[in-house]
Amino acid sequence: GMDPQHRYWFPIIGYNYRMTNMQAAIGLAQLERIEWFIERRREVAGWYDAALKSLPVLRPAEAAWAKNSYWLYSICVDEETDRDLLMSDLLARGIETRPFFYPMHQMPPYLDPAHATYPVATGLAAQGLSLPSSANLSKQDVAWIASMLEECLEKQCGEKMSCRR
Repeated sequence: GMDPQHRYWFPIIGYNYRMTNMQAAIGLAQLERIEWFIERRREVAGWYDAALKSLPVLRPAEAAWAKNSYWLYSICVDEETDRDLLMSDLLARGIETRPFFYPMHQMPPYLDPAHATYPVATGLAAQGLSLPSSANLSKQDVAWIASMLEECLEKQCGEKMSCRR
């Protein structure tokens, strides 16, 4: 289990393999539309890619052989940018974001000081956030979210975006 007071933090090893009959029925109904969901989320991701290309964020990459379903549209900010403050500023503007998940090596059940520090995983977890990525977003929604992200980054980095990579 997840700690109810600490979002996405798992102090003990847990599992949840249960699915109710209702969840299974909804899942089967959703599977009938999976191709639409994937294509729609890819369209939303394309809007984000275009809207964020001039901002100092690292956007998702996709290899030629891969097809990202964009369950989440995740970005990374520079080390000079306070990711948590950015998320708070976006929330104040009505935009809910999600931090990257904590690395497994930082979870209490797997914590072992003798092991390596895993700097890449640690850095990604500290600098990554996911933006709204619903299939119901419009191009205007994405443009507004991007403009609010730019405004929040400018607030932290200054008008010249000094924290640009």
